[in-house]
Amino acid sequence: ALGTRVGASRGLFTSGLGLAGRRVFAIFSALETFDLRLRHRLSGLKKADKMAGSPKEAMVLVVDVGPSMNQTPPGHVTPLENAKDAISMLLQRKMFSQSKDEVALVLLGTQETANELAGTDDESYLNIMVARPLGQPDFDLLEFVKNDIVPGPVSADFVDAIVVALDL
Repeated sequence: ALGTRVGASRGLFTSGLGLAGRRVFAIFSALETFDLRLRHRLSGLKKADKMAGSPKEAMVLVVDVGPSMNQTPPGHVTPLENAKDAISMLLQRKMFSQSKDEVALVLLGTQETANELAGTDDESYLNIMVARPLGQPDFDLLEFVKNDIVPGPVSADFVDAIVVALDL
């Protein structure tokens, strides 16, 4: 019953959005599912860390850098720039709070393919790059996000990128 109510409310919520709004909502829904799976996967580690007195979280940021993220009407900020700003703020917060949390960065839509799953199949996990494996955020990562994430030339499969992120 709860799933039916949630699905119905999502339908009501997304019906008023344009195509771009529905795409962003779908991405956030996928990220929410991914976050729940990652939290479940890491729950054993978190319990051990809490027992040691230092709770820690792991976060994998999956960023679409494909051509659709660089399209915007003149005079507006691109969705990719908005994503980079949000990621920068998140990283700064983690760095300056001296958090022990770990962050990884996966880019989809890149020209090159750099992930461990790409070699298993010629058609899957292409144009997905693990830009940063899990580790504590630092100024190098922050600079990479601000200066080195550029729009990619191809579209990639978001679900494949989530699978790559779960494999980290």
